[in-house]
Formats: sequence, C-alpha cells, structure tokens
Amino acid sequence: MATVKMPESIPCKFDAGGWAPCKELTDNGWCSKHEHLKCVSCGKKAVRSCDAQMGGLACGSPLCETCKHGEEGKHITREVADKMKQAEQEEESAKIASRTSPIRRMSGKLGVPATLFELLKGNWEKEGYKLTKVYYLSLKHGLMGFFPAVFSLDKKRMIFVTDLHLLEKVWQILEPSEAKIGETIAYFNSELGIGYADAKEQYEREEREPFQALTTVEFKSLESKVKPFRWAPGLFGGGISRESFLKQLTEQASILDPTFTKKVV
Repeated sequence: MATVKMPESIPCKFDAGGWAPCKELTDNGWCSKHEHLKCVSCGKKAVRSCDAQMGGLACGSPLCETCKHGEEGKHITREVADKMKQAEQEEESAKIASRTSPIRRMSGKLGVPATLFELLKGNWEKEGYKLTKVYYLSLKHGLMGFFPAVFSLDKKRMIFVTDLHLLEKVWQILEPSEAKIGETIAYFNSELGIGYADAKEQYEREEREPFQALTTVEFKSLESKVKPFRWAPGLFGGGISRESFLKQLTEQASILDPTFTKKVV
C-alpha cells in the first residue's frame, strides 16, 4: 500500500484576529460561507465580524478591514468615521475655549444656547426658562445602556413631555416591553418648547444639549402615521403583553402623580 499524501489546508481567514474566528479548513484561506461575503457598509469583501456591543450581545455583522460600527446599529466607512471623529474633536475644542468666554455658543439646529452651560451664562429666567419637571420613557433591563422612547423619523430625538397624560398617549402607541417612566428637572421654556436637563457638575452641563419637547399639537400631527414612536435600537427581547405594559406604566404614573388616574384626558 502506497503512502497517501494529504493535501495542504489553510484555516479560513475570516475574523482571524477577532472574537469569532472561523478556522474552517480550506484550500485558499476562505471557506464556502465567507469566500464571497460582502461588507454590510461598503460592499467590499468582508474579513471580520463587527464586535460592537448591542444590548449585551456582539453585533456580528460582516465588515471589511476598515468599516466600523456607527450610531443606531448602522455601519460606516472609515472616511465617514474619520469625519465624525474630527467633528467631535472640534466640538471638544469649542467647549474648552468657551469655558473662559462670556459669549454663548449657539445651536444651529434650534437657535438657542448650544448646551446648558451656555444657557447659564445669561439670565435664563428673563429669557423665559423655568425649572420644570419633565417626563420620558425608557426600557427597563439589567444590562448596560440607556434605551429611551424616540421619534421614528428622528431616532436621535428623545421624547420628553411636561404632561403625563401626553406621555400616556405615546405609550399607547409604543411596542409593549418592560419599561419605566423617568422624570427629571429641566430649564424649560414653555413658549419655545425647548429645555435642558439639569446638571450640577460643569462637565455634565457642557454635555446637556437642548431638547425639543413633544407638544399636543405635534402629537396630533403624528398620531395618524404608522408607528411614529419607537424604542431606541440596540436592545433585544423584553417584550410583554400589552395589558401588562399599560398596567405597569399607569401604576408608575399614579405614583409620580397621585391624581393621574382622576384627571380628565
């Protein structure tokens, strides 16, 4: 019987240096599953799994060597990531320069002071801001991360209200899940519908950007649309029955405001 020479094999290179290496034996370094796999961001050849954490789990999306995990579960090219990093560095430099300047930095989007720190440089009371209690919704879980209720068309815009009954109308629309009502004190201008969550430390004040509260008028313009509100992406599971969902939030609202269930909506 002649000696049989075994063919040389190469472990699959996919995610070789990552958290989920394939190592399937191949003749060219790429197994059948990964040989033609494309990057979800740019369409180039995928060579690794995305290791970004999403609700306690790794994302796992196929990526090329340079694309990265971006905001809201989306993936971005290195060029976009570099631009975002540059913008963050410029923002940080602007904050540092502003600490010794009496001139306010303004928000280009809303036309008000860029942060709570900037607001407090002026006479905020004369400008129509009052310390006001505001409410919001977020998912309840035992993992790291904060997953609030947001607008479906603008997932960066968190839902804040000054009226629990308006918040109730929002949770009637949301997908049932383990959730909780949060409350905070904000510097709020009712005429503008804009506020800043309170903070004691300077570094926190520099991070508190203005929020635009949901109003009854805006709610009425959105309620006829399909799913105008949603939970911030990134957390999996936690769904409950609608009956339990509505019951737990109504009970929480009644604790925050004992007259909640007696008020006429």
